[in-house]
Amino acid sequence: MDAWERQGADAWESLTPGDWRSAGQPAALPADPPRATPVPPAHDQAALQTAIMRAIGGPIAALPMPTGDTVAIDAAALAAHLPADQASFAPFLSELVNDPAEIWLRFERHKGTGRVVLRQRLIKLLQLDKRRRLLMVLQASGGSLDAFTVLQDSDRDYLQSQRVGRLLWSRS
Repeated sequence: MDAWERQGADAWESLTPGDWRSAGQPAALPADPPRATPVPPAHDQAALQTAIMRAIGGPIAALPMPTGDTVAIDAAALAAHLPADQASFAPFLSELVNDPAEIWLRFERHKGTGRVVLRQRLIKLLQLDKRRRLLMVLQASGGSLDAFTVLQDSDRDYLQSQRVGRLLWSRS
């Protein structure tokens, strides 16, 4: 089991067929102008947690998605798993959840235990300025955030690898 746990995401296999092509989505995700303003990077986890709390409106919040569902975000839990320098992007959390470009559903099975979970991935691409883009991916299961990734100057291969399963919702 220790070996499987060290594999992280590689320990899971998708059970839901489909991707952006089969869903009829364009290869390029639209880049939105940000509504929020980035904040200065944090120097420690406490400052990161404060930035997340400001972004979501408190220590724990249930943010609405365009599907009518909500995603619960715990600022302390999220801050414990992010590098402090990602505090700059905390203000964009609510616009990712409230106005994603796409939401994907996927059943995944743990290769070691056989456990099956249903995960949602919310994806948004922001155009920060003329040259810089920010890709945000939030993964939720059971209505709670369980992973959050932020990549500057988005990696196209990573983006396409997140656009798999069944397309639940799309702005396009």
